[in-house]
Amino acid sequence: MIASSLIDIGINLAHDSFNSDRDAVIARAAQAGVVQMIVTGSTGSSTRQAIAMAQGHFGRLFATAGVHPHYARELSDELLAELRQLATSPEVVAVVLGTVAVAPFTPGTVAVVPFTPGTVAVAPFTPGIAVVVSLTHSK
Repeated sequence: MIASSLIDIGINLAHDSFNSDRDAVIARAAQAGVVQMIVTGSTGSSTRQAIAMAQGHFGRLFATAGVHPHYARELSDELLAELRQLATSPEVVAVVLGTVAVAPFTPGTVAVVPFTPGTVAVAPFTPGIAVVVSLTHSK
């Protein structure tokens, strides 16, 4: 029998609902065969948290940098500049802005991911698309 290893590609460990048992969740995931997890950054703050978690669990946790559609109103030039800087962190494996996800390690790849269809216009994320596409060529 071949042992299987799992990777959780979108765990929201930066959310405050995990404050009381975050380490236990990571431990239970490992016991269940989850060898790596990608912690979702959905705001500037949660992106910073995701990176910090990944730094504390090197090789096991990774991070995304970005803004979820629910937080579209928070997207500003300042936040885009910060995300550009945060995305250069070695722990960041993808940049997600609204409905556009770009994996920095795959130059030129753009995946459209409809997280919340019809609830948020793509327009607020248009300036950010240029940021994430430029990042694909810098990593």
